[in-house]
Formats: sequence, C-alpha cells, structure tokens
Amino acid sequence: MTKGPDLFTRVELRQKTGIPDDVLNYWMREGVIRAREGGDGRGKPRRFDYPEIMLAAILDDLRGFGLNVAAI
Repeated sequence: MTKGPDLFTRVELRQKTGIPDDVLNYWMREGVIRAREGGDGRGKPRRFDYPEIMLAAILDDLRGFGLNVAAI
C-alpha cells in the first residue's frame, strides 16, 4: 500500500510529536484528531496529514499545562 502525498502513519505522528500511544488512541476515539484516510478496518492503516500532526502537537502542549480534552 502506498502513502498519499504528505500523509503520515500513526507511528510517524508519534515519532514527530512524542505523544504516547494511549493518548493518541484516546484522542482518535473521541474524534479530537482524525485520520485523513484509512482506519476502516484491518489492513487499512490510518494516515494523518500535516495539519492533524500540528493539532496533535498543540493539544499535547495544552495537555502539559493540565488541560484535558473536555476543557479544550
């Protein structure tokens, strides 16, 4: 399977932001961050675009200040 232009896997998102997997999983379940493609079942990995990576990084900074998803 080939990646689309400027799309990143969840592993790449984690590597770029340093956000733990459990936090990313929670944010995806809650719809805070959304994959641009994939995630429709097994064998279709989620791919994220650059704005979603930036959003995740900003949310992680806010999380560092003690804000949770409900507060954001």
